[in-house]
Amino acid sequence: MIGKRILRAVVLLVVLGVSSVIGPAQSSPPNQSKPSFWTGQLEVSVLRCNGVCGYYTVDETGTVRHAPKDLVSYYSYNVYQNDKGIVRHQLIFANTGGINEQGRGAEIVDYAQGYVLAFDPCVSEAVRAPLVFPMTTSTALESREILGFRCNGVRRKWVQQRNRYHDVKETWTATEIDFKDPLLEISYGYDANGLGGVEVRTIRSLKSSPPLEHFLFELPSGMGVLNLDNP
Repeated sequence: MIGKRILRAVVLLVVLGVSSVIGPAQSSPPNQSKPSFWTGQLEVSVLRCNGVCGYYTVDETGTVRHAPKDLVSYYSYNVYQNDKGIVRHQLIFANTGGINEQGRGAEIVDYAQGYVLAFDPCVSEAVRAPLVFPMTTSTALESREILGFRCNGVRRKWVQQRNRYHDVKETWTATEIDFKDPLLEISYGYDANGLGGVEVRTIRSLKSSPPLEHFLFELPSGMGVLNLDNP
């Protein structure tokens, strides 16, 4: 079983990485008078810099380019959202170059309550963290059209004075539908050595769905929760 201190550190990186994209043709937006169910696919690219990232770019489709292959891990998730606006990300593929990360197996995100639960089936404890930490500042970014939807952009910056760590997260979220996940999110994590990592989360496909099973939005039975309110 993984120690709590290690699990805290790893999941903090996962959570801090949790805000024109090309994808398949989308169905028409549903009637917004009634909450909707959604399904889709999320692609996550993690660039580990350790102070030296070298030259890389993130293009308009949310793709990391020109980065050394051995520094980038890739993850794909199925995405589910229920009529309460709770979202689940379920890992379906990972190419990590041999790096084993905990807390990447699944996420349950409750935007209304403002928290994310990250967990793996092989561990007995999920980690709960706020979506926005205290002392976070926000500024507006230019809007974008992603997957055919107009998206408002926000840049958030959070500083943890104790360990000289700060995180900059840029998100673009659709305004015309009730899907809660950002359609594009780019996070930059800095420490005392400079840029420590970049995480890009991109919704690659999205469609309205028939009602989904309740268990998708619940932790496995008997799983405990470790609160990470003030990392």
